[in-house]
Amino acid sequence: MNEPPQGPPPPFSASAATADGLWVPIGSTDTASLASSSAPRRWDDPPEEEPPQEQDHVISMVFVAGQVIPSLLSREIQQISFTPAGNFLVTLVPLAGNFSSTHEDGSTLQMYNFPSCSQVSLAAPGRGIRVHGSFSTAHGASTLSPSGAVASAWHTPIGSGDSGIAANTVEIYDMWRSRRRLKANVPLQAPLALSQDGTRLAAVSARDSTRIMIANVGKEMLQMSRLLPYHLGEVTHLRFVPDGSAVVSVARDGSFRMTSVTTGRTLLKVELDMRMPASMMEVSLDGRTAVAVWGREVTIWNLQDGNVIHYNINQSRHHQTEGWPMAISPDCKYLLCRTEDGFDVADVETGRFRGDFVTGGSPLTAGGFSPDNKWIAVGNYNGQVSLFQVITV
Repeated sequence: MNEPPQGPPPPFSASAATADGLWVPIGSTDTASLASSSAPRRWDDPPEEEPPQEQDHVISMVFVAGQVIPSLLSREIQQISFTPAGNFLVTLVPLAGNFSSTHEDGSTLQMYNFPSCSQVSLAAPGRGIRVHGSFSTAHGASTLSPSGAVASAWHTPIGSGDSGIAANTVEIYDMWRSRRRLKANVPLQAPLALSQDGTRLAAVSARDSTRIMIANVGKEMLQMSRLLPYHLGEVTHLRFVPDGSAVVSVARDGSFRMTSVTTGRTLLKVELDMRMPASMMEVSLDGRTAVAVWGREVTIWNLQDGNVIHYNINQSRHHQTEGWPMAISPDCKYLLCRTEDGFDVADVETGRFRGDFVTGGSPLTAGGFSPDNKWIAVGNYNGQVSLFQVITV
C-alpha cells in the first residue's frame, strides 16, 4: 500500500530548539529569539542586568559629636542611663581608680542635667551615693520627684574578718530637688527596678538571689508587698512594664519571665539554653517587647503573644567590624555596640547596620540612648562621657 505523500518539514524554531536544549545557530530567522537582541546569546555571555543584591552596609544613621563631659574621677564608666523624661543623665563609676593598688568594693553615681550637662550635686553623705551592682531611674511621682528619681542598693560589712555578714540598704534620690528622698535598711540587693511612676520597687532578695521582692515606695519607708520565688538561677536583670502591673526578669539559668506584681502569678515565661548570663535587658516603652542580650545572642520576646526571635549578631555583621553590645534603646528598636574604633548602631529585629562613628582614644565601656533615640551617650575607660546627636537619613 502506497503511503500518502508528506508535506515539507516544519520551519526551524529557535525557541523550540532552546527549550529542547539545542544550540541556536547563528543566522536563525526565529523572530521571537531575535526580538530582544540583535545577536544570539551564548551560554557564557554575562547577564543583561545584574540581579539585585541586598545591601548590608548602607548608612541610615549619622552621628554628630556634641558635648563632652570630662572625667572627674579618672575611673571607667560602668553604666550610663538617661532618666525616662530625658532631663537627667546618670553614670556609674567605681570607687577605686583604674590603676589603684588597693581594692575598694562598690561604685558611686555621677548625675548631670541634660542637655546642659551641668553636674547635679546631691546632699549625699560620705563619699557620695554608694552602689553595689546597678541602679534604676524613674519619672518619679509626687511622693518622689516631679521629673526624676534614682534608686540604688548597697551593703556594709558587719563584724570583722570574713564573717560574710552585711547590712543591706536601699536609697532613693530626688534629682530634681537634689536630695535623698528615702533610705531603708532592708534585705534587698541589685539588680533593682523602679516603676515609672516611682511607686513600686522590685529588687532581688539579699538572702536568696533567685527570689524577687516587690515593695511599695512610701514617703519615708519601703513596705514589702510580695515575694516572687519563681526563678531557679540568680536573677540578673529586672524591669517593670510601663504601667507597673508586672515585672520582667532574666536569670542565669536562661529563664525569661513576666510576673504580675498584683496577683504574683506568672503571665509569660520562656526558657533558653545560653552559654553565659544576660549582659542587658530592656522592656519597650509600649510594653509590647522585651529584649535581652546574652554575650552575642539576641533574644526578642513578644510580650503580647509570647513569640520569641533569637539570633547571633555575628550572623548579621559579616561585612562589619566585630561588635560588643553596650545598650538597647528604650523602644527596643536599636542595639548600640562598641567596636575596636568606636561604636555602631544596628536594628534589633534584623541586626542590620544603621551607622557608626570612630571615636578613637580610650576604649568605650558603656553607652545609652535618650528616651526619644535622638541622643547617644558613651563613656570610656578614662571616665569621659561623650554625647552624639542621632540623625536618621
